[in-house]
Amino acid sequence: RTALGGQVAFDGLRMKGQVGVDYTLSFAATFNDGVSTTALIGDSSSSFQLTPGRFRQLDIVTQPTGSANGTALGTTVLQMKDAFGNPILNDSNTDVTASIFAGTDGELTGTRTVRSSNGVVTFSNLVLGGLTSQTYELRFASNDVLSPATTGFQITSGAPSNITLVTPAAGALAGKVFTTAPVVRVTDFKGNIVNNANGT
Repeated sequence: RTALGGQVAFDGLRMKGQVGVDYTLSFAATFNDGVSTTALIGDSSSSFQLTPGRFRQLDIVTQPTGSANGTALGTTVLQMKDAFGNPILNDSNTDVTASIFAGTDGELTGTRTVRSSNGVVTFSNLVLGGLTSQTYELRFASNDVLSPATTGFQITSGAPSNITLVTPAAGALAGKVFTTAPVVRVTDFKGNIVNNANGT
């Protein structure tokens, strides 16, 4: 910039960088008297640090893990960050909502919306009802800020809930064994086979 009255104001100066790092600003100038140009002795500001900017990112710190169908998934933890990746450590007023991003015939219940605590958002009661054949991914949102999708995970069958006739009996003769024995299947509430179901 050009000096005016021996002074230069750097209005609108912006800076991006990392929180917790000491920065200084250095100033250099040249003087031209119409005949020659002379480099002036520069100066530097005192050191200063940046604080985080506005909330613009949601990073997944701890990925969710699968559980039995209809029970709480493993705890998922997210960190709020500014546009430059600096963690936001003083926000306890932002609500974040979870949803299913990938995987069909799934329903997410439990505590789907959680409020931040010092910039950290912890989901400890997300319950997924779905199919064991699917790989599910979650995503988290707060207004216009979206997290990346989580890594994929699968669930296991839940508690026994239903009995379905798979093979009907056939070849019934009085006092004789059926030629085709009836077969029933034990499933959970979403129709997943419960392989470890034992009983009568």
